[in-house]
Formats: sequence, C-alpha cells, structure tokens
Amino acid sequence: MENNRKHTKRGWEWTEEERDSIKPLKRKLEKQFKSVELMVVGIPNALPKFASYAEIYGNPYLVSVKEILKLDSRRKGKKWQDIPFSSVPKKLSKIAEIYLEYQVCFLAREDFQSALKDYNRGVNKKNREIKKVESKIIEKLILSNLEYLESFKLNKEQIEKETTDYRECLYIAGIIKLNQVSKLPENEKNILHNWLVIQFIDIASRQNLEILKYAREKILKTHKPKELFNDVYVLIIEQQIYSFNNRIKNSPPSLFQYSSAKKAVDSLLAMILETIIYRLNKIIETNPNIIPSQLEFSLFDRSL
Repeated sequence: MENNRKHTKRGWEWTEEERDSIKPLKRKLEKQFKSVELMVVGIPNALPKFASYAEIYGNPYLVSVKEILKLDSRRKGKKWQDIPFSSVPKKLSKIAEIYLEYQVCFLAREDFQSALKDYNRGVNKKNREIKKVESKIIEKLILSNLEYLESFKLNKEQIEKETTDYRECLYIAGIIKLNQVSKLPENEKNILHNWLVIQFIDIASRQNLEILKYAREKILKTHKPKELFNDVYVLIIEQQIYSFNNRIKNSPPSLFQYSSAKKAVDSLLAMILETIIYRLNKIIETNPNIIPSQLEFSLFDRSL
C-alpha cells in the first residue's frame, strides 16, 4: 500500500513491477509529445497567425506530460522517483483532459485546418520566401516590448486594475453561461467567481514549467487562489512577451501584423477565457442542472 511506501529526500519508492507497468503509456505519451512539440515549434514559422494558439494550447500539454516522461520505466531502473506511483492515474487523467483541449480548441479549428492545407499545398511558398525583417527593426521591437514589460511590472495600480477587470470578465462570462440553465442566487455567484479564479490559475500556470512550480509552492502556503491570481497574471504576461520576442527574431515579415506586445497579451488572455468556458460547457453537458457549489474545487491535485 502507498502509505507503507518510503518517501525520502531521494523521492518516492517504486517497485520493479510498477516501473515496468508504465512502459506502454510512456511510449504512447512520447509519440504524442513529439507530435505536439512539432506543432508548437513549427507553427510560428509555417503559419504565424496561429503561433499563439499552438503555444497556448500546446504548452500546457508539454509541461504536464514531462512529469511522466521523466519517470524511469526500466524494470531495473531508478528505485526512487519524483512522484508516487499512486498519483500516476490522476495525472494521466489530467493530461488527457489537456490534450483534448489542445485538439478541440486548436487542432480542430476550421480556419487552422484550412490554412494548414493551403500551406501543405505550397500556397504559402511565396510568403515563406520573403526576406527576414532587418535586424535593427527586430531589435527595436524587442526592446520596446521589454520596456513595456518592465513598466507594467512596476505599475502596481495598473496590475490591480487589469486583474480586477479580467476577473470581472471571467465572472460575467461564467454567469451568462450558467444563467442560461437557471438563475443563480448571490452566494452561488460568489462560489462561481472562486471556481473561475482556480481555472485561470490552473490553465495559465501550465504555460511554463517555472510558473507551474511557483504556483504549486505558493498555493501550499496560502491555500487561497485569489492571493495567487495577480502573481500568475503577471508571470504569464512576462512569459508571453519573452516567448514572443524569441519568436520574432527569425520570423517572416508577415508575423509583424501580430507583433505588438499588447496584442500578444490580449490574445493569451482571450484564449485562457475561451478554455475556461470550454471546460464549463463540458460540465454543463454532463450535468445540465449543476450549480457552482457542486463544481470541483481543486488545484494541482489538491482540494480547496
């Protein structure tokens, strides 16, 4: 039983049988991981318009699955692993949910599928051959984005205003969705607000392994998602701008119509909202009469 397993500074104890049992799922995840990684890396150059979609829906999967891929599945492999064997099923379930979001919210988009077909037929060949933007222009744009970021991080009033406005946007979207089913009393509206905050933190923090680690450690100390919301909001904006700057260094000029820092950030926040509503829709489809107090309140495998 798991309670009898040793947990030391070296990690969690695994048996030979347990290590051997995860081989098939690791092979499947490795193949899936390579497929998603190719999209995240390749789409920015091939179809710049969909670069943000590829990253925002692909990164959470890549970050989440790495935890499983790091496990040693050799029968005579490492006895001590970073996670307990008993946690694997729940983590796999979460990975499957995130992969479904990646498929439904990104891969299955009609406009993306159409653009991908055109690209594969060579329609975009001319665009791919356009000369790269001169280095001075790129450097100027990158510097401008970094200046914007530093200004934003120092402006506490702006951060508070933006996070308050965004939480209100989440709340309105959630209320509209659930009010289509039934009118909610005030206490249920407050509970819904907390659930939406948890979903934002879960989706946003999975954009980057460092953000995920920070959020996990912080929630263990506070147990209050609202206190973590602003931190994660700032961190994902920082990550998005750094990612965007790296992308435009070797990108075709066609990308520059999507090049302002504000557009990149707005796109990120809009897609996180879209994903939260997707999750809410799935819940309503399963239980049309659900109310907020019946929703699952957990973050990083911990009940809140």
